[in-house]
Amino acid sequence: EAPTEAPTETPTTDSPTTCDDSTSWLLFFDSSRDCSWIAKKTDVRCDKGNARAECKVSCNACDAPTKEPVCVGSCCDDATWFKEKPHKTCAWVAQKSEKRCSKEATKHCKATCPDSTKYKFARDKPEQNCDWVAESPSTRCAMTDFKGRLVSDECAVACGCPAEPPTMPPTVCEDSVTWRLNDVESRDCGWVAERSELRCEKGSGQGEAKKNCLDSCGECESVTYQDVGGNFKFDSCSDECSANDCKMPCVTSAEDNQALFDFASAVIDDGEDVWLGYQAPADVDSADPSKYSWAPDCPSTYTNWRAPNPDGDGGFKGGGAEMKMDSDVGDWNDNQKGTKNRCVCQC
Repeated sequence: EAPTEAPTETPTTDSPTTCDDSTSWLLFFDSSRDCSWIAKKTDVRCDKGNARAECKVSCNACDAPTKEPVCVGSCCDDATWFKEKPHKTCAWVAQKSEKRCSKEATKHCKATCPDSTKYKFARDKPEQNCDWVAESPSTRCAMTDFKGRLVSDECAVACGCPAEPPTMPPTVCEDSVTWRLNDVESRDCGWVAERSELRCEKGSGQGEAKKNCLDSCGECESVTYQDVGGNFKFDSCSDECSANDCKMPCVTSAEDNQALFDFASAVIDDGEDVWLGYQAPADVDSADPSKYSWAPDCPSTYTNWRAPNPDGDGGFKGGGAEMKMDSDVGDWNDNQKGTKNRCVCQC
């Protein structure tokens, strides 16, 4: 008969049925290696032998009844999450949060782990961190950063750990109530809507109906803004936006103008202004407002010049419109397109 294999641990006579450490168990028959010894280095010793089953308190291995997750405000730890091993829960993370709050742990242990101190909203703006987000969460948490990440995912605590991703306030896109085709009273946007496939292209200027009957002509779309995170000349800003499948801001109404102003106010620094997708040709007087036009994919006739602009200050030609950020109304100035302004894209 084959010899019986010798045990490697002292058998217990009081293996606990409740959550407690065994008072008789020893690892490898060593009288110095009891549960109090295990407790001194649980991250290493709890995986030795049968330590986790015998030293449940020390190894945080109690089969505790389900309880409400730990929460701080609306930020809660995920009671079902653990890191690789069942005992490495958010409670385990909390024991040494300064070391254990990894990127993965931070995503699941929102009450235990603070927001990352390394996060940056803009590429070259380290000061635009999660503390900066917390200064204006209603606006900034709904934005995406220069890597295309939703701010509320990266700065969950600063954003109050929303159950659903926040969204930017919607912009208003609607038909004009005053416009009439060729000043004929019966030819309003309701008339255009009856045969939009034909009538949206009518008007003294090509697509005049489309520019005034945005809803009837299917020109409304969900508008979001993206801060490129730097200052650019007009043409360079246009290139940056195109590279991200976006365009320079197309402002179709006072509501659009306010939405862009609110977004820009939350992200730019004092003294910066924002380029708009509205410009005059390179060879014409920048002081003539009739020479300015929106990009071909911007169905707008809206303007919001700050008097006496556009004035072509200095006699320059081919100006671009910029939104001035030194007031509460987001009115516009004309400037040379070689000027470097903050670049915000509409996506």
